Amino acid sequence: MSTLDVFDVFTAGGMPSVTYNERTNLGLVKKLSQRLGMKGKVLSITGPTKIGKTVLWKKVIPEDKRVHILGGSIRKEEDIWDGILSKLNGYVKWTEEQSEEGETKRAESVGAGAEGTIMGLFKMKANYTNTGTIGEKQTTKTAISYSVPPMHAALYLLTHNDLILIIDDFHYIDREVQANVIRTLKDPVAEGLKLIISSVPHRDHDALKAEKEMTGRVYQLKVPAWNIADLREIAAKGFNALNLKCASEIIDTFITESYQSPHLMQEFCQSLCLENDITTKQDSLVDLEPPSDYEAFFEEIVDTSTSKVIYEKLVAGPPSTQRDRMIRQFKNGSEGDIYVAVMHALAELLHLDSISPDLIKTQLQTILEDRHVPELHLIKNTLNQMSLIAKEYVENTSEPPIDYKDELLHIVDPFFSFYLKWCEK
Repeated sequence: MSTLDVFDVFTAGGMPSVTYNERTNLGLVKKLSQRLGMKGKVLSITGPTKIGKTVLWKKVIPEDKRVHILGGSIRKEEDIWDGILSKLNGYVKWTEEQSEEGETKRAESVGAGAEGTIMGLFKMKANYTNTGTIGEKQTTKTAISYSVPPMHAALYLLTHNDLILIIDDFHYIDREVQANVIRTLKDPVAEGLKLIISSVPHRDHDALKAEKEMTGRVYQLKVPAWNIADLREIAAKGFNALNLKCASEIIDTFITESYQSPHLMQEFCQSLCLENDITTKQDSLVDLEPPSDYEAFFEEIVDTSTSKVIYEKLVAGPPSTQRDRMIRQFKNGSEGDIYVAVMHALAELLHLDSISPDLIKTQLQTILEDRHVPELHLIKNTLNQMSLIAKEYVENTSEPPIDYKDELLHIVDPFFSFYLKWCEK
């Protein structure tokens, strides 16, 4: 029997098993399971980043019954259909060769269980015939090509195999593309296609805005941030499984610094085990020592975080404007341009769900020399540029950590909030 490993217990970024907390009081698993049987409605799962939305639908929907598409990878409508076909090994073109003897050879198939004539099938005769001689017989072979529009093939494969389409980070798809996708999927959903879209709270009505006729056809399943009891249960389950005892004061500190993120809570507990030189379950109960220096403890986690890269991208700003940016003087004697100054201001406003340019200007007035406080329109432009940089940098690999929408900045990634607090600025 293998020994229980720390990394199997505290799965920072992975799929938890030992420390999985269903949060039964919220009934999320039950609600999702029940609503999967809905007819004619899109199921919209909304909640902050790294809060457990993905873990939720992975727990409820078997892997072989779902097709997962990342919104960040969608630049045009066709990308969705191509993505579905790629995941299902589907084909939209194939050829047949026919001879005088009636022989037929099939070169490719539609795949994923689809056979025969399907929706939107077009037959096009090939541009060649090949005449050859076999012994004394002469045969003439004609190639016939078949093609299916990718959208029709993708929708057929989804419905024919009773699969659930999940579009993650739907809010990061361009608004016009959103509208086209929802317009295309509206009728298939009405006819039984199962569709889940996932987004962050401040973008939870994007589907309705994209297509007004979706009013009444979207069911919102909201995944709230984790509370103190939820986060404490992660630590309790994990440390108990490893035969470890952790002081409540340590756990309280971890909860405070987690920004309501189970992902960060898993990270802290895992790091504490390693700092105590523990990597497996202990034979007898062991008391965990607290970090000798909490600042150094959290800074080490910061140094290994991917947030460092995006932070550096954001404070650098657009390369095309770097030469022309004014250097501003801080009251503490340091200096930096407007991108550096705005990031310092944001670090003091992390307790807020949304941050307005006016609040940032007020904060800048406390940290910059009076003559170097930027005008409001410059702050707005900086926030907009930061949001664009964040989205462009992550592309289809993850969700951008910040989002500027309707003149409000949202820090949607708790890891980025954690990084802003503890990084060297």
